[in-house]
Amino acid sequence: MQADTVVIEANGLCKRYGKKLAVDAVSFFVNKGEVVGLIGPNGAGKSTTIRMLTGFLPPSSGTVEVAGFDVSRFPIEVKKRIGYLPEMPPLYPEMTVREFLHFAAGIKLVPRSARRECVERAIERCGLKEMAPRRIEHLSKGYRQRVGLAQAIVHGPELVILDEPTAGLDPQQVIEVRNLVGELSERMTVLISSHILSEIDTICSRVVVIGRGQLLAVERTDALKARLESRGRVVSVRFGGELDAVTASIETCPWYANARDLRREEDDRGEFCAFNVTWSEDEPDPRNAVAGAIIEAGGNLDSIQEARVSLEDAFLALTKEEDS
Repeated sequence: MQADTVVIEANGLCKRYGKKLAVDAVSFFVNKGEVVGLIGPNGAGKSTTIRMLTGFLPPSSGTVEVAGFDVSRFPIEVKKRIGYLPEMPPLYPEMTVREFLHFAAGIKLVPRSARRECVERAIERCGLKEMAPRRIEHLSKGYRQRVGLAQAIVHGPELVILDEPTAGLDPQQVIEVRNLVGELSERMTVLISSHILSEIDTICSRVVVIGRGQLLAVERTDALKARLESRGRVVSVRFGGELDAVTASIETCPWYANARDLRREEDDRGEFCAFNVTWSEDEPDPRNAVAGAIIEAGGNLDSIQEARVSLEDAFLALTKEEDS
């Protein structure tokens, strides 16, 4: 691993709030050009870690370097090289999009002679041409998120850090922002925190998994899923009928302890319930028991089939291990 290829290097990061240890000896690196996901349950320490990486919070112990600069010793040099989008973008609603981005370019120390070019490039990259003359207060939440992304890249940073970039967006806005992040990743290194694991699976090549402030894994997404596949399997189940009654009945079955992601689905044939069941290689195949329980409860079994392991499956397995 060459030093000039490492954009983030965290070593033994700790953060204490009084007696509470929010982040406990977390170490990982991010290479130039990578898109890495930072994932963990609520309260795991993700946002605290991000704030230490960006210099918003000093670590209680440990070090962080960004592009070779120690965050504590050279905060201005680090901030020049980072674009940061917090979960709630810091926008000024009374400004127009273009005014705000000129303001952001100024505080990010973009030379006055280069500001107009930088602002217009950020507007174009983030799909804001039609919105540039409008006041931010008149924009939809999706477009406000685009403005937040534009301020994060207006100074041409080496690294973009995004904290829950699609929080609160509708499905179409999520797709738009996801595509935009994919485009940014072609030019910049990206660290993205999200609780929507399907997004991380789609965008990221590697993940850093944190639980209760501790590092659980740093691994390629495909390797993490393969590791779980070697230890267990997943079956996908879908049934119709009296959904509430059937669900109440199967919740009493022993295999239901390994069920997750219970959801309602609808198509032109009606409404269905769906869920997944996981089991390890040393446990009996639960498919006959699952099918029998649904039919005995009066449900109509629509499908039951083995499914591919998802990043969510791997994540849940890791956090379950931590809690056991």
